[in-house]
Amino acid sequence: MELASFPEVSLWWREMQRSDMPLPGGAADKLGNSYEGRWTVACMAEVMDEQADAIRVEPPGVEGEGIEFWLRTKDAVQYHQVKRQQGAMGRWTLRQLGREEVLIHFWEKLQDAAASCCFISTHAADQLQELADRARRAVSLEEF
Repeated sequence: MELASFPEVSLWWREMQRSDMPLPGGAADKLGNSYEGRWTVACMAEVMDEQADAIRVEPPGVEGEGIEFWLRTKDAVQYHQVKRQQGAMGRWTLRQLGREEVLIHFWEKLQDAAASCCFISTHAADQLQELADRARRAVSLEEF
């Protein structure tokens, strides 16, 4: 039996093929978890290769809020937040990152001068990248 036999399903299927938006739940959730898992394993390999000293996946309490894991090197701690993609928009805006509470958690982590935050996604976060670049180039808060 073909999809054409069910006009509602056929229409839905054509719309989904034109859309970059992932299906909700189920397979999309598993793909997101798989993406997060692959990134985490890549960072674990950095520890095994002695490029990093330690990794802590899903730290309990406040330390783990808003992150998947931290990766410690001799001089710093990197906090990683992994989100496979951003639905229909195909990119992350500061507004969306704010709604997802990524920014507030990063702000809290960055109160430690030895900390850095990594946002990992298949979709671009151009505004966040621009903000981070400006912050790195600024000599002071006033200049920023």
